[in-house]
Amino acid sequence: MKYITKLIVFIQIALFITTVNAFSQGGIDNSGRDFYFAFMPNWHQNNPQDDFLYVFISSKFATKGKIEYTDKSGVSRTQSFSINVPNQVITLSFDPTQYELTSQNNSGSLLPDGGDDESVRKTTFHLTSDEDVTVVIHNEAVFTSDACLVYPIDALGNNYFVFSYESNYAYLQFSIQSTPSQFIIVGTEDNTKISIEPTAPTLKNGRIKQDIILNKGEVYLVQADVTNYKTTPPGGSDLTGTRIKSDKKVAVFGGHQRANIPYTEYSSRDYLLSQMIPLEAWGRDVFIVPFFQPISIDNPDYDITKITVAFDDTEISFAGKPYTTLNQGEKITLPIIDPIYVTGDKPIRACLYKKSTQTPGSQSGKHSSSDPFMVLFPPKAQFLRDYNFINVDLPQKYKEHYVNIIIPTISISSIRLDGNPINANFKPIEGIAYSYANYQVSAGTHKIIADTNFGICVYGYGQTNSYGYVGGLGLEVQDWNPPAYSFNSIDCFSTGFTFTEKN
Repeated sequence: MKYITKLIVFIQIALFITTVNAFSQGGIDNSGRDFYFAFMPNWHQNNPQDDFLYVFISSKFATKGKIEYTDKSGVSRTQSFSINVPNQVITLSFDPTQYELTSQNNSGSLLPDGGDDESVRKTTFHLTSDEDVTVVIHNEAVFTSDACLVYPIDALGNNYFVFSYESNYAYLQFSIQSTPSQFIIVGTEDNTKISIEPTAPTLKNGRIKQDIILNKGEVYLVQADVTNYKTTPPGGSDLTGTRIKSDKKVAVFGGHQRANIPYTEYSSRDYLLSQMIPLEAWGRDVFIVPFFQPISIDNPDYDITKITVAFDDTEISFAGKPYTTLNQGEKITLPIIDPIYVTGDKPIRACLYKKSTQTPGSQSGKHSSSDPFMVLFPPKAQFLRDYNFINVDLPQKYKEHYVNIIIPTISISSIRLDGNPINANFKPIEGIAYSYANYQVSAGTHKIIADTNFGICVYGYGQTNSYGYVGGLGLEVQDWNPPAYSFNSIDCFSTGFTFTEKN
């Protein structure tokens, strides 16, 4: 009958329109011209020679820009910068005592008022430029540091799930050593309404859903409660999986003030930091590949991954083989022995955590390399063909720098790093025709390209210190809620539909 033909054509047109809308914001990635960020609490030892907040800025073009920032007393300042030649790195540094949020655990002092925890503050940074730039922030303290790539406003969204790590509950007699799982939300527009659904008790609100309002340039810190270390079981205070929803775009950063990994061992600790990508930019498949293990590591055991999901009844598979089913905000934690190709029938997200370098009884002491950091691997759908990335150039802190490369095996020979082919030991990834390599590089800025889309993360090691972050990614909007439809009428000559977009 004719209505069957019209029905098929109508559905095809509707699906085409939906697909076009889902990818209408073409070209969105981690580079941009307008950024908001803030610095979560670290553990400091009042050493002005070692403790700095760094902002690294680079661009493919010569450009100018400025960074506006507000200290704890509410005083705002502006600093201009100029990138005179392509790929030049501009390094700006700031005093953490003035521009870092304060934790409930102020580096060994449990503050009765919780510091900046669960309070609106203005201690933020706003960076703008004339041309697209890449921005990396780095929080440096003595033996506890991490860095992350910062995403521009056009790559932000309204729906987030946090990645963090279990709060550190130190031995009871050293309770002031306990440090929290944490995240921050930074507003980019005035009167932004935000809801927070924590997965662990927070200091001031427990597990209660929080509704807050942020204006442009304001920040809200949330930390798991570590004051109840005597009654809260270790591992029961991880904010991973916390859902954040807003009616306007916000920036979300997750991590930890000072984590020991795994949390079940009392070991060397380090700051964790990553920016979250919005749910709209997640994917259904992701690669998790091991980091290079430095020779001087005291604890050469396996690193750890967490995988979480955004929707109930999400089926997780490894290398095409069913593994488990998760509900919204639930997570699985696994050691990473070999690379894993993870897929879901709904969007998934995965983070890899570097293990602590030392455990009790370590022999080499402070001479060992690396310590915890976190990297949120990009979805395969958000891989790019070329990246300009930055390895942190602080020679007094970091001696080894690496890039992990994940690429279709057939395209390995096409890779060019700073214009040259690379001689790397690529290893196959089970379940898909991709391979990966850990490749040592120098500090500073690099350009890597290939003839197909591929993924990277960058990291580095120092003396019981480290940093790591995704080296770049696309942030194209995906539509995870396809419109529902219903029949209005059917006859032999026409068919009517109603399409309703889900939120």
